[in-house]
Amino acid sequence: MNFSGIVKKIFNWTAYPDPATFAVLEQNSEINKNLIIKFFNINENKQSIISEINELKDFYFTQMMVDRFIDDALNPAGSDQHIFKVSIKNQDGKEDKVTTKFIQDFIDEFNIERFLVDIAGDLLIYGEYFLRLDINVDQDKNIKKGIINIHDDVDPTNIIPVFRDSDISYFIINKKGKLINEQPSKYVYFSLPSNRIKVTINTEDNKAIYFRMGKSIIYPALGLLKELKLLESIVPIKFINNALKTSLISVSVPSTTRPQDAIEITKTYEKMINNSLKIDVNNKNNSNQILKKLSEKVGQVKVIPNFGDKGTLEKQELTQTSDYNDVAQKILDLRKIILTTVGIPSSIIDDNNPSLKSDAIKEHIRYSRKLKSIQNSLKEGLKRLILIHLINNGFMNFIKDDIDIQFLNVLNTDDLEKLEYVDLMVSMMDNMKSFIEDINNDAFAKINYNEYIKFINNSLENIIGFNLLSPKPKSSNSDSDNPDSDQGYS
Repeated sequence: MNFSGIVKKIFNWTAYPDPATFAVLEQNSEINKNLIIKFFNINENKQSIISEINELKDFYFTQMMVDRFIDDALNPAGSDQHIFKVSIKNQDGKEDKVTTKFIQDFIDEFNIERFLVDIAGDLLIYGEYFLRLDINVDQDKNIKKGIINIHDDVDPTNIIPVFRDSDISYFIINKKGKLINEQPSKYVYFSLPSNRIKVTINTEDNKAIYFRMGKSIIYPALGLLKELKLLESIVPIKFINNALKTSLISVSVPSTTRPQDAIEITKTYEKMINNSLKIDVNNKNNSNQILKKLSEKVGQVKVIPNFGDKGTLEKQELTQTSDYNDVAQKILDLRKIILTTVGIPSSIIDDNNPSLKSDAIKEHIRYSRKLKSIQNSLKEGLKRLILIHLINNGFMNFIKDDIDIQFLNVLNTDDLEKLEYVDLMVSMMDNMKSFIEDINNDAFAKINYNEYIKFINNSLENIIGFNLLSPKPKSSNSDSDNPDSDQGYS
């Protein structure tokens, strides 16, 4: 059996696989054993992860985080309220206006900007997203060519992209238990920073291929989200239970009273204290009645007999009312940890956070980098989409690097990093100032303030671009010839 027959037998290929990937000796029938094993291992792992994520994807806190990322990363800008702009560069690095216009028309026709926002939520939650393309390569000038349909119907557990070097070589699809390959133009792959899984397939050039699996933004916090969801579901139950808890009151009755008579006495007291509570559970429109009756239930008492000599009422304490302060603090702490884990500043739910400014700046720097990472992931998928449309319309002179996509919501981490550095320098200078003052208070030490001022200016000059401090003008009483004199500064 020749090579193509072996591959067809193993994978049920509908087309020849990438020859650069599968250039092997024909007699090697074990060629793709590792590939098969890895595919199904990843497939099983994907299904397990997605099952866990699905339990929490609709949880309000998960949705709040996802919405926050989308709002900040894909916020429209400019008078036209666009999310991004595309420019196609020619070989000289200048914009090819004709090609750019052609692609802009394509983006407008399929409303790609709106489509991007729609899929962003699932991309963040699951870590990767696939779109299936219908492509027409008919040479008839009267028939539309390139991408003619974009389908959002791909099951992510049954498809894996195969990478050679840094880009997709082809896709492996599981169709009813049979693995087939698809050319890279059949699908568009969006992925957050992903796990790379190396697969050795014993090719002649011994060059490995790689599977990739995108990492969900919420996956690192799944355990914490489960704990938060459980804790928040328990709180209202405990609250309602305590609110509706019946007070227990004992009424003293003579010790000679028969039990049946004692019960009648307690019922008489209960009727005197409580109003009757009856809710028509068969009435589908009785929500207001239920709330009203439940409010009446609060504060009701249960009377029990206490055999003795005097007919007095005494309140009985069986359990203490729960203190919700500890639970509320635990919930708040969990929310902060979850936000920090996924990369969102915890200050969004705690404006009174007493943490240091430097810590808050670092959080915002990490958050801005996270947003940039999301934008870059979307850029890569958009570039693949645009390149497929270009090539199938005869624009053969362009590569992916010629496609420039700029999100209009600019995320500049440089300013934040500079701010962090300034904050660090100011803190250091403040500590040094305290140190200098402590030394100066020692009668046996004198500070050369001119040199101190030079040090501060040299430290800050690269940041602010000028000398912050300057020596005070010398007074007639100052010891100008003594460099160690205690001169002031301004």
